[in-house]
Amino acid sequence: MTQYGFHFDGTRCTGCKTCVLACKDKKDLSTAISFRNVYEYGGGSWKQDDAGAWTCDTYVYHVSVACNHCDSPACMAKCPQGAISKDPDTGIVNNDPEKCIGCGTCAIACPYSAPKVDEEIKKAVRCDMCADRVAEGKQPICVEACPLRALDFGEISELRQKYGEMAEHPGVMDPDDYDLSGFCVGVVDRSKMLDPASVREGDVLIGLASSGLHSNGYSLARKVCVEGKTHYELRIEREELGGRSLQDALLEPTRIYVKPVRAVLEACEGAVHALAHITGGGISENLDRALPKTCDAEVDLGTWPVPAIASFVCDAAHLDEAEALKTFNMGLGMVLIVDAARADEVEAALTQAGETTYRVGRLVAGEGEVRYANDGKLYGFGAEA
Repeated sequence: MTQYGFHFDGTRCTGCKTCVLACKDKKDLSTAISFRNVYEYGGGSWKQDDAGAWTCDTYVYHVSVACNHCDSPACMAKCPQGAISKDPDTGIVNNDPEKCIGCGTCAIACPYSAPKVDEEIKKAVRCDMCADRVAEGKQPICVEACPLRALDFGEISELRQKYGEMAEHPGVMDPDDYDLSGFCVGVVDRSKMLDPASVREGDVLIGLASSGLHSNGYSLARKVCVEGKTHYELRIEREELGGRSLQDALLEPTRIYVKPVRAVLEACEGAVHALAHITGGGISENLDRALPKTCDAEVDLGTWPVPAIASFVCDAAHLDEAEALKTFNMGLGMVLIVDAARADEVEAALTQAGETTYRVGRLVAGEGEVRYANDGKLYGFGAEA
C-alpha cells in the first residue's frame, strides 16, 4: 500500500493560518470545525540587569496539524461501528457516513484531535488530504495555499528521502503508548557556519572512531541479537566481542564529539570545511549531506577498524557490505572534511583532544554522492592487524 502524508517545517511557519482558512473555504466548513489547526507555543521572560537595561529570552513557534492518516489509526481501532477504514491505494483514512453514528469515540481516541463531530449532520468528519485534488495530480489545498511553503505532501517514502526519517523503535512500545522526546535549538553566527559550499575537490576525509553502535540500528540489533535469548545468554562473555558480553557491548554509551570538535574548529580556524555526524543511515546516508553537488566523497574501505559489536550484528543480520554501510556507523561516529594542506594539523589537534582519527578518503569530482573504494574490504583493517 502506498502511504501518503504531510511534512511540516516549523522553521518556515509564521502562524498565519492560511492553511486553515484555505481548507475551511474548500470544504465549506462551519466556524466550529477545522480539519487543520495551527497551534502556538511560546515562553520566556524579560530581565533587567544591574545597569537597568532590559533583555528578553522570549520565543514562539507554531505547529500545523491535520489528520496524520496513521499507519495504525487509533480512531479506526476504537470505532465501535467499524465506520473507519484506510484506503488500500493511498493510505488515506476515511469515514463511512452510512455506518457512522456520530458518537465521537474517534475524536476521543485520536491523540491529535483530528476527527470532528459535525453536530448538524451527527457524523464524524475529518481531513481527507483533498483526495479529489490528489487524484488529479494536485497538492492538497492547504499545501498549495501556504505562502511560506511550510507544508509539503507526497508519498511517505519520498518525503523521508527528501526531509529525513522519524525515529522508529518497533517492539519497544505498546500500540497505545506515546513517546515524548526532547530537543534543543542552537544558535551560530552565520560567519562561523560550516557550509558544503566550502567543500572542494581534493579535501581529505578524517574519521573519528565510534564507541559502538551509537544508539542507531537498535531495532535490527534487538531483533537479531536479543529476542529469544535469556538473560544468561546476554551476559556470556564472547570471544568475538573481545571478551565482552553482548549486553555490555550493546549498552556501550554513545561517544559525544562536541568538545573535541569545537576545540579543533577554534584551534584550526578555516581548516575544517564540513562535518558529517554518522547516525542512522550510516556513512552512505549521512556523509552526502555535507557535500556540494560538484563533489563526491570517495571512502577507502579498510582504513579504519570496525567495532566488534558492529561486525557481530551485521553477521547475525546477514547484511552485505552495502547494507551495513547504510545501517550502522561501522566504526566512524563523525567524519570531518578538511583542507588537504592542513589535514596533519587537524589530526594533531584531534589527537590532543583525545580522539582517535583515521584518514578514510578524499573529495573527488562528482555529483554530491558517497562512493567506496576497495569494495569487499570493509573489515580489512582488522584482518591486516
